[in-house]
Amino acid sequence: MLKIAICDDDAGDRERIAEDLRVYAAAHQEHSIEMTVYSSAFAMLDAFEKAGCPDIALLDICMPGMLGTELARDILRCSENTDILFLTTSSDYAVDAFALHAADYIQKPYTQEKLSASLDRVIALRQERTWLLLPCEGELHRIALEDVLYIETDGKRRIFSLASGSFAPLSYALGRYSNIIFRARRAMPSV
Repeated sequence: MLKIAICDDDAGDRERIAEDLRVYAAAHQEHSIEMTVYSSAFAMLDAFEKAGCPDIALLDICMPGMLGTELARDILRCSENTDILFLTTSSDYAVDAFALHAADYIQKPYTQEKLSASLDRVIALRQERTWLLLPCEGELHRIALEDVLYIETDGKRRIFSLASGSFAPLSYALGRYSNIIFRARRAMPSV
């Protein structure tokens, strides 16, 4: 399953993006897309605290209370594995967006083909990543191998330091980690 979240304060834009995503999902049923839609950055963040972050976030930038770029920073602090696509009427924030390593910056109005091509590219890149599935404090976390900066060893405990600044403490023998690396194209479970 591929979790995709939409956040746009404009009801018309929000519905258009959701409809375009429904069309994309119907044409790409192999991805098992699950969509959630939010009308504000704060509603999206509240939901993420409870249910976790999506695989892909489609964000407007100019929203009341919080810019989409600020929302993206908050999302990426929680989940370095979320890919961000901005869909916005403004070209003023493109530099900020790409400084956040946004997967794409699409200006409204856009075409279904433009959104579909962007999603195809992002999903293909996600499937090419090498992932680690790391059990930590009773939960299973999916971490892109490229986000691991280094691993510290303290007896039987391993601490994975990540590019996001967070870390994952584990208590497995190092040899067991070879069993949890997998290619996402073979299986990309939602965690």
